[in-house]
Amino acid sequence: MKNQILFVAVLSVVLGGTALAAEVPVPGTFGDAMRWYRKAAEAGNPHAQFFMGVKYEQGIRVERDMAEAARWYRKSADQGYALAQFKLGTLYQSGDGVPRDPDAAIRWYEAAARQGLPEAQYNLGLLYDGSEGVARDPTRAAEWYRKAAEQGVPEAQYNLGLLYRRGDGVPKDPVQAYVWLDAAAVGGVELAAWARDDLAGTMSPEQLAEARKRIEARDKTGKSE
Repeated sequence: MKNQILFVAVLSVVLGGTALAAEVPVPGTFGDAMRWYRKAAEAGNPHAQFFMGVKYEQGIRVERDMAEAARWYRKSADQGYALAQFKLGTLYQSGDGVPRDPDAAIRWYEAAARQGLPEAQYNLGLLYDGSEGVARDPTRAAEWYRKAAEQGVPEAQYNLGLLYRRGDGVPKDPVQAYVWLDAAAVGGVELAAWARDDLAGTMSPEQLAEARKRIEARDKTGKSE
């Protein structure tokens, strides 16, 4: 039982609290788990291949080896596994274990993002917002921020709110900006509350009333407009 608890705890850490842990079988001991994943990965199981990538990236009972991590992530990603595609994107973005390649990072992020992975959607928003030497495209940044924001990523909600405030990549809309900045503030982004309150000082009473009406509706339904 202790080994099972340890194994689940390790999965929780290395998988970043994602739902993947629910998909992974729990062998009797940690050593059994390592052998199971190696055997399954070599047989072509994309979940196991992803875990092998995590194993080498985190140095779990092996020497940390980012090139080997990238090799296993690639095997899993080539089979369409979204988390592996996302991790491979991060490696191409950072140049860790593979040559740095922003275009490859975008391709892998997009593959994961189109499967609905919010972390990939947010990272695409950041890249198109002008980071990592990628040509800035605020329209595409807003598109991907919105997808992540609608899945509850506070940082995406904050950045989307700023775009609406400036009218950058989206029509200028203080009401939408206020609503998204409020969502980000509720989600814990420290600057969002300040940005929301600063924006409020520039809005008409009618705009504020509409924004607060939408926030009330969001709080009831769990969805932002």
